[in-house]
Amino acid sequence: MDKLTGDYGRGEPGMSPTIREILEGRAKIEYASDDPIRTMKVDGREWTGHAYTYKLTVAHPIENGQEWKTFLTVWFPAGYDKMEYEKLPPMQIDIEAFGTVMPLSSKQDIIGKVYAEISRQMDSARQTKKVGAAAKK
Repeated sequence: MDKLTGDYGRGEPGMSPTIREILEGRAKIEYASDDPIRTMKVDGREWTGHAYTYKLTVAHPIENGQEWKTFLTVWFPAGYDKMEYEKLPPMQIDIEAFGTVMPLSSKQDIIGKVYAEISRQMDSARQTKKVGAAAKK
């Protein structure tokens, strides 16, 4: 199984070392960019949505004592669709791993937990900037 995103048979299925690092708060996540119109293929159909890219720094999953720096892309479907009766696909999180992009997990509960940690770190970074700006005044 893939050491970066797969299941080792230890702990919760689908919980890779990279995901564990994120959920346990040991990953450093920084905002990189956003793309307001990004198409994504979900279940064989292209959907339009909004993507945010974050820099991710975690312990290297293979080389002990090394850091691994890569990117996470969080994609949300647009809040509308031409065919209103169709259900929009769920949020997706992809990881760039050694020159390829792949889903971080296929489990929506894990995706939700990872997104919660990304949000927590982004909120914390915003608070730090506000405190720093107030101190300079």
